[in-house]
Amino acid sequence: MQWETSSPIVGDFSWNGPFGYSFLMKKDVARRLADSVFEVDTAPIEYIKPERKRNVVGYPYAGPELVWAKDIPVVELDLEASDVSETRSCLSCGDIRYTLCETEIVTRECDWSNHHIFRIATNGPAIPFVTERGRSVIEGCSFTNIHFREAGEIV
Repeated sequence: MQWETSSPIVGDFSWNGPFGYSFLMKKDVARRLADSVFEVDTAPIEYIKPERKRNVVGYPYAGPELVWAKDIPVVELDLEASDVSETRSCLSCGDIRYTLCETEIVTRECDWSNHHIFRIATNGPAIPFVTERGRSVIEGCSFTNIHFREAGEIV
């Protein structure tokens, strides 16, 4: 983990750049989530000295312990009901790529793993999603540096 130039303040959640597909959180946040509704697998963080020293979190980092969120469960997308289209396919290996789906997502309850944080299979490692219950828990804890918007439904 190397902090880039942005803010010297660490929120409850920190994101890996402008699109924030991977994230870390304070270890206490992971514990509180596990005590509430869902558990997120975590991994330790190795801190690397920043190349720039202006407007970054101090090194060595002396704040609350942080952990990476990892192994977030993957849910299949209902391709027919969702707003996606095929972008590429390979006749040799059968690999099919779809447009990145961030809105109008539909997953079937029978394909859902009952986790309150998940990723969509056709999106690859991109974009973590939470259920309404997960959002409610996170907002109820007043965690910082996290925002939600409606993306779809489980039917």
